[in-house]
This record gives sequence, structure tokens and C-alpha cells, in this order.
Amino acid sequence: MEKKEKVQQDKPFNLFQWVFLVIIFPIFVVIIIVLLIATAADINVFDKMNEMSQKIPLLSKVIEEDNVQEDGAMVINLQAELQDKEARITQLENELNKQSNKLEQASLKEQQLQEQMDEFQQIQENNKREAKEIITSYEEMSAKSAANILVEMEEEEALWILSKIKSEQLAKILEKLPPETAAIFTEKLSIQTET
Repeated sequence: MEKKEKVQQDKPFNLFQWVFLVIIFPIFVVIIIVLLIATAADINVFDKMNEMSQKIPLLSKVIEEDNVQEDGAMVINLQAELQDKEARITQLENELNKQSNKLEQASLKEQQLQEQMDEFQQIQENNKREAKEIITSYEEMSAKSAANILVEMEEEEALWILSKIKSEQLAKILEKLPPETAAIFTEKLSIQTET
């Protein structure tokens, strides 16, 4: 066993190991040290190498060809990206148009509803005014005439009118009504008053 260890220790380096240890490894160490120093000195070594390579005739042609190929690929990528963005812009414009149309429709609907509300309020005001005029007419007319008209009316309308008339006139009108009708109206008026 000791002999094998001695043989392995005494064995010289082969050619590859010698080249690696004596030439390649020191070159890598020197390159790393130079890059570290250049970085510390705020020098971009790769830009400097590019500038120097432009000055060398054969190297500049190779680099230009590489740059042209890279530029061509970059142009194609940029064109594809531009088409994607244009498609996205078109899509967003379509969505914006749809939303704009929806907003316009909602605005028109709101306007129509507002017009309907205004019309309804106008009708309500007219109805109130007409109702007030009707009530005033019954209050000013004689109790006998009012009683004769109310007997001929629908019961609900007659009750509505009687519920709006002043109590003095109501008493006079109920007095002139037939007793059965007066009793029905009085009972229903009292129910309305309670609710």
C-alpha cells in the first residue's frame, strides 16, 4: 500500500494538467483581477472591448454582421410587440365604445324617466287642483244638491269627497241623505278616520 502511495506522489503531472495549472488558470485569475479593478474604477470593460473591436478590420465586419442579425431579430420582435399592442389598443377602444354606448343609453333612459316623473308630478298637481276645486264646489253648494249628487255616485268616490269636506258641510249633507245611505257613509268615514 505504501508503495502505491509513493508511486502516485512521485508521478509527474500529465501534459493537460501542466498546461492548465501553468497557463490557463493564471490567465483566468489575471482576467478576474483586471475585471474587479475595472469595476472598482467604474470602467465598463465590455464597452471598451466593443470600441477596440470596431478598430480592427476583420473583427469589425464579424461584429457588424452579428449586430445586424441581432438588430433584425430585435426589429422583428419589436414589430410583433407593436402589433400586439395595436391589437390591444383596438380591443380597448372597442370596449370603450361599448361602455360609451351603454352610458349613453343609460343617460337616455334616465332622461326618459325624468320626463315621465315630471309628467306624473304635473298630473298629480292637476289632480290635486281639480280635487280641491271639486271639494270647494261641494262645500259651496247647498246640502240638498250635494246629497242628491252623492247618492247617484259610486260609493268610493262619494266617500272620498265626504272625507275631504269640512265637518260643518259634511253634517248638513249627511242630514239630507236617506237614513240608510247616511248610516253607511258615516260608518265607512269613521273607519277611514281611525286608519
